[in-house]
Amino acid sequence: DANLFNNRLSLTVDYYNRLTYNLLLNRPVPTITGIGTLFTNVGKMRNKGWEIGINSRNIVKRSFRWETTFNISFNKNKVLELNDSQDPIESGNIWWGGTITEVGKPIALYKGWIIDGIYRDEAEAMADLHNNPGAHAGTLKMRDINGDHQITGDDRTVIGNPHPKFIFGMRNSLQYRHFDLNISMSGSVGNDVMLSYYETIRNMDGVFNVLADVKDRWRSPEQLGNGIYPTTNYPDQLQYIRMGSNMWVKDGSYIR
Repeated sequence: DANLFNNRLSLTVDYYNRLTYNLLLNRPVPTITGIGTLFTNVGKMRNKGWEIGINSRNIVKRSFRWETTFNISFNKNKVLELNDSQDPIESGNIWWGGTITEVGKPIALYKGWIIDGIYRDEAEAMADLHNNPGAHAGTLKMRDINGDHQITGDDRTVIGNPHPKFIFGMRNSLQYRHFDLNISMSGSVGNDVMLSYYETIRNMDGVFNVLADVKDRWRSPEQLGNGIYPTTNYPDQLQYIRMGSNMWVKDGSYIR
Protein backbone atom coordinates (compact mmCIF):
# COMPACT_ATOMS: atom_id res chain seq x y z
CA ASP A 1 0.00 0.00 0.00
CA ALA A 2 1.25 3.45 -0.87
CA ASN A 3 -0.10 6.99 -0.55
CA LEU A 4 1.59 9.72 -2.58
CA PHE A 5 1.33 13.45 -3.23
CA ASN A 6 -0.50 14.35 -0.05
CA ASN A 7 -2.86 11.38 -0.42
CA ARG A 8 -3.91 12.53 -3.88
CA LEU A 9 -2.77 9.16 -5.29
CA SER A 10 -3.06 5.82 -3.52
CA LEU A 11 -1.91 2.41 -4.70
CA THR A 12 -2.71 -1.10 -3.44
CA VAL A 13 -0.96 -4.21 -4.78
CA ASP A 14 -1.83 -7.73 -3.62
CA TYR A 15 -0.19 -11.01 -4.61
CA TYR A 16 -1.86 -14.32 -3.77
CA ASN A 17 -0.92 -17.97 -4.17
CA ARG A 18 -3.76 -20.20 -3.01
CA LEU A 19 -3.95 -23.99 -2.93
CA THR A 20 -7.42 -25.57 -2.80
CA TYR A 21 -7.63 -29.16 -1.59
CA ASN A 22 -10.31 -31.84 -1.45
CA LEU A 23 -12.52 -30.54 -4.24
CA LEU A 24 -15.92 -32.19 -4.61
CA LEU A 25 -16.40 -34.73 -7.39
CA ASN A 26 -19.55 -36.79 -8.00
CA ARG A 27 -17.97 -40.17 -8.77
CA PRO A 28 -19.69 -43.34 -10.01
CA VAL A 29 -19.72 -46.24 -7.53
CA PRO A 30 -20.79 -49.89 -7.90
CA THR A 31 -24.59 -50.11 -8.07
CA ILE A 32 -24.47 -52.97 -5.55
CA THR A 33 -24.17 -50.20 -2.96
CA GLY A 34 -27.69 -49.10 -3.85
CA ILE A 35 -26.65 -45.74 -5.32
CA GLY A 36 -25.09 -44.76 -8.63
CA THR A 37 -22.80 -41.90 -7.59
CA LEU A 38 -21.20 -40.51 -4.47
CA PHE A 39 -19.67 -37.14 -3.69
CA THR A 40 -16.00 -37.55 -2.78
CA ASN A 41 -13.16 -35.19 -1.96
CA VAL A 42 -10.41 -35.37 -4.57
CA GLY A 43 -7.89 -33.19 -6.30
CA LYS A 44 -5.86 -30.08 -5.71
CA MET A 45 -5.81 -26.79 -7.60
CA ARG A 46 -3.70 -23.63 -7.49
CA ASN A 47 -4.80 -20.06 -8.17
CA LYS A 48 -2.18 -17.36 -8.13
CA GLY A 49 -2.00 -13.83 -9.40
CA TRP A 50 -1.97 -10.09 -8.78
CA GLU A 51 -4.63 -7.56 -7.87
CA ILE A 52 -3.81 -3.89 -8.34
CA GLY A 53 -5.93 -0.93 -7.31
CA ILE A 54 -5.27 2.77 -7.96
CA ASN A 55 -7.26 5.70 -6.63
CA SER A 56 -6.57 9.21 -7.88
CA ARG A 57 -8.09 12.48 -6.63
CA ASN A 58 -7.53 14.37 -9.88
CA ILE A 59 -9.20 17.65 -9.00
CA VAL A 60 -10.22 18.74 -5.52
CA LYS A 61 -11.87 22.14 -5.52
CA ARG A 62 -14.55 23.61 -3.34
CA SER A 63 -17.15 23.51 -6.11
CA PHE A 64 -15.72 20.76 -8.33
CA ARG A 65 -14.28 17.32 -7.57
CA TRP A 66 -13.05 14.59 -9.91
CA GLU A 67 -11.91 11.20 -8.61
CA THR A 68 -10.78 8.11 -10.57
CA THR A 69 -10.59 4.53 -9.32
CA PHE A 70 -8.97 1.79 -11.39
CA ASN A 71 -8.43 -1.89 -10.65
CA ILE A 72 -6.99 -4.80 -12.60
CA SER A 73 -6.40 -8.44 -11.69
CA PHE A 74 -4.41 -11.28 -13.23
CA ASN A 75 -5.13 -14.88 -12.27
CA LYS A 76 -3.52 -18.17 -13.33
CA ASN A 77 -5.34 -21.40 -12.60
CA LYS A 78 -3.67 -24.81 -12.65
CA VAL A 79 -4.96 -28.26 -11.68
CA LEU A 80 -2.32 -30.11 -9.64
CA GLU A 81 -4.12 -33.34 -8.75
CA LEU A 82 -7.34 -35.12 -9.72
CA ASN A 83 -8.74 -38.51 -8.79
CA ASP A 84 -6.71 -41.54 -7.80
CA SER A 85 -5.88 -42.49 -11.40
CA GLN A 86 -5.27 -38.87 -12.46
CA ASP A 87 -7.53 -39.46 -15.47
CA PRO A 88 -9.00 -36.29 -17.03
CA ILE A 89 -12.52 -35.30 -16.03
CA GLU A 90 -14.88 -34.42 -18.87
CA SER A 91 -18.32 -32.83 -18.87
CA GLY A 92 -20.84 -31.95 -21.55
CA ASN A 93 -21.15 -33.97 -24.75
CA ILE A 94 -20.25 -34.01 -28.44
CA TRP A 95 -23.41 -32.13 -29.39
CA TRP A 96 -23.56 -29.19 -27.02
CA GLY A 97 -19.82 -28.96 -26.56
CA GLY A 98 -17.85 -30.05 -23.54
CA THR A 99 -15.00 -29.28 -21.18
CA ILE A 100 -11.99 -31.23 -20.00
CA THR A 101 -10.07 -30.88 -16.76
CA GLU A 102 -6.65 -32.51 -16.54
CA VAL A 103 -3.54 -32.23 -14.42
CA GLY A 104 -1.13 -29.47 -15.40
CA LYS A 105 -3.72 -27.31 -17.19
CA PRO A 106 -6.41 -24.78 -16.22
CA ILE A 107 -9.73 -26.19 -15.08
CA ALA A 108 -12.56 -26.79 -17.58
CA LEU A 109 -10.93 -26.05 -20.93
CA TYR A 110 -13.26 -26.30 -23.93
CA LYS A 111 -13.03 -29.56 -25.87
CA GLY A 112 -14.23 -30.43 -29.38
CA TRP A 113 -13.25 -31.10 -32.96
CA ILE A 114 -11.07 -28.86 -35.09
CA ILE A 115 -12.49 -27.88 -38.49
CA ASP A 116 -10.10 -26.37 -41.04
CA GLY A 117 -12.67 -25.05 -43.50
CA ILE A 118 -14.45 -26.68 -46.44
CA TYR A 119 -13.09 -28.72 -49.34
CA ARG A 120 -13.34 -26.45 -52.38
CA ASP A 121 -13.60 -29.23 -54.94
CA GLU A 122 -13.38 -33.00 -55.30
CA ALA A 123 -9.66 -32.94 -56.10
CA GLU A 124 -8.86 -31.22 -52.79
CA ALA A 125 -11.10 -33.69 -50.95
CA MET A 126 -9.52 -36.76 -52.55
CA ALA A 127 -6.04 -35.48 -51.64
CA ASP A 128 -7.07 -35.58 -47.96
CA LEU A 129 -9.06 -38.80 -48.11
CA HIS A 130 -6.38 -40.71 -46.14
CA ASN A 131 -7.01 -38.42 -43.14
CA ASN A 132 -10.75 -37.91 -43.56
CA PRO A 133 -12.52 -40.90 -45.18
CA GLY A 134 -15.72 -38.85 -45.48
CA ALA A 135 -14.08 -36.10 -47.54
CA HIS A 136 -16.02 -34.82 -50.56
CA ALA A 137 -16.29 -31.52 -52.36
CA GLY A 138 -18.15 -29.12 -50.06
CA THR A 139 -17.82 -31.13 -46.84
CA LEU A 140 -16.05 -29.91 -43.72
CA LYS A 141 -12.31 -30.46 -43.30
CA MET A 142 -12.26 -32.47 -40.09
CA ARG A 143 -8.77 -32.64 -38.57
CA ASP A 144 -7.46 -36.13 -37.75
CA ILE A 145 -5.87 -35.28 -34.40
CA ASN A 146 -4.65 -38.75 -33.38
CA GLY A 147 -3.48 -39.78 -36.86
CA ASP A 148 -5.52 -42.97 -37.15
CA HIS A 149 -6.88 -41.93 -40.58
CA GLN A 150 -10.49 -41.73 -39.45
CA ILE A 151 -12.70 -39.15 -37.79
CA THR A 152 -14.01 -40.29 -34.40
CA GLY A 153 -14.62 -38.90 -30.93
CA ASP A 154 -10.93 -39.51 -30.19
CA ASP A 155 -10.11 -36.57 -32.45
CA ARG A 156 -11.69 -34.11 -30.03
CA THR A 157 -9.09 -31.91 -28.37
CA VAL A 158 -8.73 -28.63 -26.44
CA ILE A 159 -10.21 -25.82 -28.54
CA GLY A 160 -10.53 -22.91 -26.12
CA ASN A 161 -9.80 -21.40 -22.72
CA PRO A 162 -12.59 -19.74 -20.69
CA HIS A 163 -10.14 -18.04 -18.32
CA PRO A 164 -9.26 -14.39 -19.09
CA LYS A 165 -5.71 -13.10 -19.05
CA PHE A 166 -6.93 -10.21 -16.94
CA ILE A 167 -10.07 -8.36 -15.90
CA PHE A 168 -10.30 -4.65 -15.13
CA GLY A 169 -12.60 -1.88 -14.06
CA MET A 170 -12.52 1.91 -13.85
CA ARG A 171 -14.84 4.47 -12.30
CA ASN A 172 -14.82 8.23 -12.70
CA SER A 173 -16.79 10.29 -10.22
CA LEU A 174 -17.38 13.98 -10.91
CA GLN A 175 -19.19 16.41 -8.64
CA TYR A 176 -20.08 20.01 -9.37
CA ARG A 177 -21.93 21.80 -6.59
CA HIS A 178 -25.12 19.73 -6.11
CA PHE A 179 -24.76 17.70 -9.30
CA ASP A 180 -22.77 14.50 -9.69
CA LEU A 181 -21.87 12.16 -12.56
CA ASN A 182 -20.50 8.62 -12.31
CA ILE A 183 -18.99 6.81 -15.30
CA SER A 184 -18.13 3.13 -14.85
CA MET A 185 -16.25 0.80 -17.18
CA SER A 186 -15.33 -2.87 -16.87
CA GLY A 187 -13.90 -5.52 -19.12
CA SER A 188 -12.27 -8.88 -19.65
CA VAL A 189 -9.41 -9.75 -22.01
CA GLY A 190 -8.22 -13.07 -23.41
CA ASN A 191 -11.07 -15.44 -22.54
CA ASP A 192 -12.96 -17.64 -25.01
CA VAL A 193 -16.68 -18.41 -25.04
CA MET A 194 -18.34 -21.45 -26.60
CA LEU A 195 -21.63 -20.78 -28.40
CA SER A 196 -23.38 -24.07 -27.63
CA TYR A 197 -26.66 -22.89 -29.13
CA TYR A 198 -25.06 -23.44 -32.58
CA GLU A 199 -26.05 -27.08 -32.07
CA THR A 200 -29.63 -26.15 -32.87
CA ILE A 201 -29.44 -23.06 -35.07
CA ARG A 202 -26.84 -24.67 -37.38
CA ASN A 203 -28.66 -27.99 -37.60
CA MET A 204 -28.72 -28.73 -41.35
CA ASP A 205 -29.53 -32.44 -41.25
CA GLY A 206 -33.23 -32.14 -40.51
CA VAL A 207 -36.31 -29.93 -40.79
CA PHE A 208 -35.38 -27.16 -38.34
CA ASN A 209 -35.26 -23.40 -38.20
CA VAL A 210 -31.66 -22.32 -38.81
CA LEU A 211 -29.66 -19.12 -39.19
CA ALA A 212 -30.37 -17.16 -42.35
CA ASP A 213 -26.75 -17.35 -43.51
CA VAL A 214 -27.09 -21.14 -43.95
CA LYS A 215 -28.40 -20.28 -47.42
CA ASP A 216 -24.87 -19.08 -48.21
CA ARG A 217 -23.49 -22.63 -48.00
CA TRP A 218 -21.20 -24.47 -50.42
CA ARG A 219 -23.08 -25.32 -53.62
CA SER A 220 -20.35 -25.91 -56.20
CA PRO A 221 -16.67 -25.12 -56.86
CA GLU A 222 -17.96 -21.91 -58.44
CA GLN A 223 -20.27 -21.10 -55.52
CA LEU A 224 -18.13 -21.67 -52.42
CA GLY A 225 -20.43 -19.79 -50.04
CA ASN A 226 -19.18 -18.13 -46.86
CA GLY A 227 -16.76 -20.94 -45.96
CA ILE A 228 -18.75 -21.96 -42.88
CA TYR A 229 -21.63 -24.14 -44.05
CA PRO A 230 -21.04 -27.35 -46.00
CA THR A 231 -22.98 -28.87 -48.86
CA THR A 232 -26.14 -30.85 -48.11
CA ASN A 233 -25.22 -33.50 -50.71
CA TYR A 234 -23.67 -35.86 -48.12
CA PRO A 235 -26.08 -36.31 -45.17
CA ASP A 236 -23.61 -38.45 -43.19
CA GLN A 237 -21.23 -35.47 -43.03
CA LEU A 238 -23.80 -32.84 -42.03
CA GLN A 239 -23.73 -33.79 -38.37
CA TYR A 240 -20.33 -32.17 -37.86
CA ILE A 241 -21.66 -28.63 -38.43
CA ARG A 242 -23.74 -28.99 -35.26
CA MET A 243 -21.15 -30.70 -33.08
CA GLY A 244 -18.90 -28.80 -30.66
CA SER A 245 -15.86 -27.58 -32.61
CA ASN A 246 -13.45 -24.68 -32.90
CA MET A 247 -16.05 -23.00 -35.13
CA TRP A 248 -18.15 -22.49 -32.01
CA VAL A 249 -15.38 -20.81 -30.00
CA LYS A 250 -15.25 -17.02 -30.11
CA ASP A 251 -13.17 -14.34 -28.44
CA GLY A 252 -14.97 -13.40 -25.24
CA SER A 253 -13.03 -10.19 -24.59
CA TYR A 254 -15.26 -7.21 -23.93
CA ILE A 255 -15.43 -3.73 -22.51
CA ARG A 256 -18.65 -2.40 -21.02
